[in-house]
Amino acid sequence: MYSSDLLAGPRVRAEATSKPHHALMSALTRAAIALGVAALALLTIAPVSAAIPPDSTGYAFIKNVTFGSGAALCPGEPVSMTVSGTVPSCMRFAGLRILPTAGPFTVVAARVVDFGCLVDCLPGSTEFSASIDLGVAFPGLYHLQLAEEKSACPDTSQTAEFRSRLVDYLVRPECPPPPPSLDSLVRSFTSLRIVPEHPCATDTVRLELVKNGCPPCVHLTSFAFTRVRGLVATLDWTPLCAELRCAAETLSVSIGLLRPGFYRFEVATDVHVLGTPDSTISFTRALEFPVLQLCDTLSHGCLEGALPPFGVPLPQCSVLIRPGASGDAVLPIRTSVPAAGVEGFLASVAPFRVTNVTYAGTAPGVQVSWRHDGGLTRFVVFGTDGVAVPAGLSSLLRITLAADSSLTAGPEFGRLQGVVTLASDAAGNEIPLCPQPAIVPPALTICLDRSALSGCDVNGDGQTDVRDLVRMAMCLRLEVSADPRCHDCDRDSVFGISDLICCAREVLGGGGVPGDSAVVHEGLMVSIDPPVAHARGNGFALRVHVRGADALGAALLRVRYPAERWRVTTPQVFDDYFAAGWMPLIEQSGAGLLRLGAVRLSERAEGELVYELDAVPIAGASESDAIVVEGADLTSPSGAVYLPSVALPRAELSPAPLSAIVELSPARPNPFGRATSFSVSLPRESTVELTVHDVSGRTVARLAQGRMSAGRRSFTWDASGARDGMYFVRLVVDGTVRSTRVALLRDGR
Repeated sequence: MYSSDLLAGPRVRAEATSKPHHALMSALTRAAIALGVAALALLTIAPVSAAIPPDSTGYAFIKNVTFGSGAALCPGEPVSMTVSGTVPSCMRFAGLRILPTAGPFTVVAARVVDFGCLVDCLPGSTEFSASIDLGVAFPGLYHLQLAEEKSACPDTSQTAEFRSRLVDYLVRPECPPPPPSLDSLVRSFTSLRIVPEHPCATDTVRLELVKNGCPPCVHLTSFAFTRVRGLVATLDWTPLCAELRCAAETLSVSIGLLRPGFYRFEVATDVHVLGTPDSTISFTRALEFPVLQLCDTLSHGCLEGALPPFGVPLPQCSVLIRPGASGDAVLPIRTSVPAAGVEGFLASVAPFRVTNVTYAGTAPGVQVSWRHDGGLTRFVVFGTDGVAVPAGLSSLLRITLAADSSLTAGPEFGRLQGVVTLASDAAGNEIPLCPQPAIVPPALTICLDRSALSGCDVNGDGQTDVRDLVRMAMCLRLEVSADPRCHDCDRDSVFGISDLICCAREVLGGGGVPGDSAVVHEGLMVSIDPPVAHARGNGFALRVHVRGADALGAALLRVRYPAERWRVTTPQVFDDYFAAGWMPLIEQSGAGLLRLGAVRLSERAEGELVYELDAVPIAGASESDAIVVEGADLTSPSGAVYLPSVALPRAELSPAPLSAIVELSPARPNPFGRATSFSVSLPRESTVELTVHDVSGRTVARLAQGRMSAGRRSFTWDASGARDGMYFVRLVVDGTVRSTRVALLRDGR
């Protein structure tokens, strides 16, 4: 339960309490893990709830307030608030309502009617509980006024007294799918925390490893820095025991004083499974937190004003632009709290100038307005449907920069940087900016490509594109070198394939082929195969095809992907391309643009080009990400421009394979006396087997078997004929296994 005690004071904030989803791999299940029912009860984390004394007003009737009904409040889900408490015997609780108000906060009023003028107020009290729907929330920290209004006879329609206090609740930026079953179990044993919880630059920071609750037979053994692996935590777990003793355990490492900024610590964790030969379960857990100079901003969080933020790895050249052309660069942003709008300035240094500014993130309904303001570019980003900048590191702006076409001398590098001057949350309140270190702010490096001055425009049309490469390739096929098309790009006095590659670098950084005279060529198409999960773990393999390539002299695809959330590479060796009569072209920028192509080197060449891509998710990857072929320059051997016969493709990129999307919910109730229920969620139609097993692995019930359509479906296990004890519910979906455990306790009905 996501809950908050309503403390006797002006303000209370709700914190998320996570209930780990405990699951075991079948190998450990067969090892007869004899965890007792009492141990299962010790693992259950109950919501925070406590009675409080009345405040100075004398009528603090509400003793507890909770938000939601699950482990956390997730974006896009309805948020309900439940209040409970007691009133004297002469009073009656009359319900909850949302008051109309022009103020910045929602006001929820709990109404109590005092009938003291009609009946005697005898000793004792009456308990009450009520809920109200607050609507669907986007990620962020929300505030509302929780009021207690009291009416008294003889006129109970009028409010006699009114008191209120501020209550906060937090909606997470995202609720990730449950990790694999074994990982879920061992990760639930411990957690990381920073002490103090909100450190300042003057605080000595300590990182603590904490045992969560009282998992049976789990003990912390070490937590320290190592030379090879960095920060490492170890713990022992004995599955074949039923330890009922509940002992809190904490280990800590001193980090010392930290300068203001954002920090990320990764902890390698080794879980030694005792009683099992050579069995160690390892995983890595990360903890991110800000260190601020002004601690009074920490209660609300802050937004880092530098664009790009401090500490973000930047490529040597964020984008390569040739004279007279343009290119895109993406500016990221980092914040500890969601923002609904930001404004600020951009600065670009000659020889580059800003020509367009658009939104580069994934939040819906985000608008961007910009204009030149002297030597700077001013911008405003705001969300019409909620959050524009989610908490964490994300893309903010896509900047289009242009280089002067007359550039023949001067600097070959430029800088692009920005600053946020003001940020606002969803309620219109200002978000404080994080104090920045007293060092030179970061900037993207923009590189000027002067290869266009070398004469690669061999067809004399004023542009360097794949048509020029086609003409240069004719020199190789005809084995001539005196033709003007045979441009000695690398200046070694000999024309060869190295000159073709030299000019290809300019083409890869150019603006593409004009399409005003292009014609559709039947049978010519570009496609992307569906992503296939790597057998080795994280990431996917994709194939990009150009079919009908036997009609082409050259091809160049512009493939766009969210570089701030995905790493896309081309792992294959290109020797096969030369053997098939093609010279491969590939260039990858730091702004999420991959250029893939090939130039025909022989009269007989393969009719299909295939490019292997690897896509690996990084921090912040979401279900809405995609890899898109946004442009295709396709030319005939004579230089004519072709269009494919079908639309250019895109492929959805999910941060996790099917195995992390299949869901088996925890059982409710658990422990149970006769029957318990749970739900199964499928992303698509699949073959499903749902069974119940005892601790020895024997099947005691089969609840489902066969094909099931996509969606969520509920199941109930009636355990009337089963003995008291622990059981495992096992779900198998197309080879993916999920499991949860339940306890049958008839005495606890």
